[in-house]
Amino acid sequence: MLEDSKYSVFMVAHRESLSLPLYPYKLIPNAGLEFGCYDWYLKNAWKGGDTLFMHDDAEITPGALNEIAKLTPDQCFLFSSEQEAKANGYAHGRAFFCSDKLLRRLREDGGFWYDEGNHGDINPTTANSPNYHNIGIQTFRAYLLSLPKNEFRVLKYAFVPGMRLAYRGRI
Repeated sequence: MLEDSKYSVFMVAHRESLSLPLYPYKLIPNAGLEFGCYDWYLKNAWKGGDTLFMHDDAEITPGALNEIAKLTPDQCFLFSSEQEAKANGYAHGRAFFCSDKLLRRLREDGGFWYDEGNHGDINPTTANSPNYHNIGIQTFRAYLLSLPKNEFRVLKYAFVPGMRLAYRGRI
């Protein structure tokens, strides 16, 4: 159960009808795709502690939460398999965790970057229009790479069986 985990969980939820028995959540506007929601959480609701960030299209078992609780880096993107990680460029905003220390630093540095003009209207990316989600991921990765390596331990990714990302079946 979530109460036994060392992580708080922030779930980006767009629909009030979602059934999320493990996760207490607050419905907030989806500005800037999930990174806008993560930024809102960091600046308005986060009270400290290691945090697992997840999008509402993820399904996670209590066993997966226990596996995540065993990980020790300051930041890590999470995937259920090598195949899933590869398909997402080994980084995605659907599931990752950050330590208390990293989140304090991130908040001091201004929070998560996101496109403030995007309010969840996902338009197909074309050669003439930017993909704000990928820009958000690239910006976050660049931020992570800029952190002092002797101060922060950042893993690129970890595999956690028991997670299904981009799982649209229950929505």
